Amino acid sequence: MLKLSEKKPVKKEKESDSSHRKPGGQPGNPGNTGIGFDRVDPYQVVEPQRYPVSGGNHWKSGGATTRSYQVAQLVEHPIEIVEYRQVQRFCSQCGEQVSGELSELVIPGQDLSANLQAMPIWLGHYGHLSYEK
Repeated sequence: MLKLSEKKPVKKEKESDSSHRKPGGQPGNPGNTGIGFDRVDPYQVVEPQRYPVSGGNHWKSGGATTRSYQVAQLVEHPIEIVEYRQVQRFCSQCGEQVSGELSELVIPGQDLSANLQAMPIWLGHYGHLSYEK
């Protein structure tokens, strides 16, 4: 039993190298966000059907480039990861570049389709669920 005049020994906190770092990503670390998903279920190739100005579909041979979008979509069964490969071609008449049209559910630069982005909003409003849950 301690007397009132006696003091308990004070524990010194262990100092480590990590105590001097700020939380979050550290300078020089490249990070790993925005690299896509680990799996892709199906993929779709989206070709341009016609040039909007001339209405033609005469494409130059070669010179086609492709942009890929991996989008998580809410489907009837589990979530399906679809990769859209958007092909860009050059019109042989005027030389302009034309891209294939993406589905209306695909938002370029977003990982989630429009219907999957709407799901948490719907659950929050009608299901009374917080974003944390």
